[in-house]
Amino acid sequence: MYIEWMFGLKHCKNHRDAAVRDCKAYMHENKLVTFRYADEHPVLGPFLKMMEQEFPVLRSSGEFQPGWTLNRGSMTCDTLLFVENGEWFLPVKLTDEVTKGVTIASLKRPEVASYFPEGFQELVDQVLFCLVDGIFYKEYQEVQYLEGQEIVPEVPLVGMMMYQGEMVRYILPRPEGAAVVAPVQGDDPSGLN
Repeated sequence: MYIEWMFGLKHCKNHRDAAVRDCKAYMHENKLVTFRYADEHPVLGPFLKMMEQEFPVLRSSGEFQPGWTLNRGSMTCDTLLFVENGEWFLPVKLTDEVTKGVTIASLKRPEVASYFPEGFQELVDQVLFCLVDGIFYKEYQEVQYLEGQEIVPEVPLVGMMMYQGEMVRYILPRPEGAAVVAPVQGDDPSGLN
């Protein structure tokens, strides 16, 4: 499960759902949304599809420059919506070399909105409401609940402890005399299949 290039969680087949949940909770807490999940969302998906057409972007010079599109990125480029200084941003590009983030709220300006169908400004409002509320709130709440427990339910030998001011998971020592279960012949003992 990845969040962005070279960042995510590695998981075995038995803990895929937990890895997905934990990544979504991380994204909620850090105000990130990958295009992978945004594309599937009933409000964000149609919005991103519209952003694939060319539209003008306000440059630092104060002028609107046409020809920008959604930056779906490359292997080394963030492919996500993000918050900076309290505002949600959308990555855009003019060319593969000329990229930037624009505030989603700035897309409501008449100079930009006129490039899109009627009702676009209302769609931008809906997008911002969804992002502010958080599309991964359920997963975030679930992880918050789990972090409050001493033993993580899906893995009995994992506990929680405070480390450098944060609650983290750690492996509990195996109780003395506890049996070690040997893998059945043909099973992958790593569980990564």
